[in-house]
Amino acid sequence: MHYLLSRLLHQRQLNVSAQLFNVSHYDVITDMSNTFSSLKEIINAPSYPSNKVDQSVVEIVIARLTAAIRETGSIESYAAELVDVLDEVLRHPMTSLNEKSQDVDSPHCKIASDLLSSLFLHYSNKSVMTLTIPVALKCLNSENAELVKNTTSYISLAAIHNRKSLSSHALQIISNVVRGNYSLIQ
Repeated sequence: MHYLLSRLLHQRQLNVSAQLFNVSHYDVITDMSNTFSSLKEIINAPSYPSNKVDQSVVEIVIARLTAAIRETGSIESYAAELVDVLDEVLRHPMTSLNEKSQDVDSPHCKIASDLLSSLFLHYSNKSVMTLTIPVALKCLNSENAELVKNTTSYISLAAIHNRKSLSSHALQIISNVVRGNYSLIQ
């Protein structure tokens, strides 16, 4: 793991975040498995939903990792780990209450949205979608309407190139349509 990533993940030194974006993409992706393990550890901490520093660290690291993966064209190498983090994030609530007792996106929802966006950039890549679609379909059962709406759009887009992958999930998709998600019919 690059030393700047390590300082950000392990010591929560936010002041190194700007420098991290100047590091070579290849240097960033050198030890992704440890980086993803550290991210999951932070995300699963009971204090994460209320810890703004940890939330910033996770957002910065995910932004940097996904940029490095995109720029190096290495999505096929890291899709499984990105999907694993997405699956981990989806185990947490996707909404939380703000000071006015209104439902807002939870910190976990923000990560899920970023990961979905990064993964579905590759909607025409069958190997990436084969890994992504089953986990993304879990988002359709979320209490977060915006996440459901965005995921529905992503799945509709992915259906263009991945009919066979989606066909194995037909019952799950149909049950979501029956529950009122008519956008999936597109």
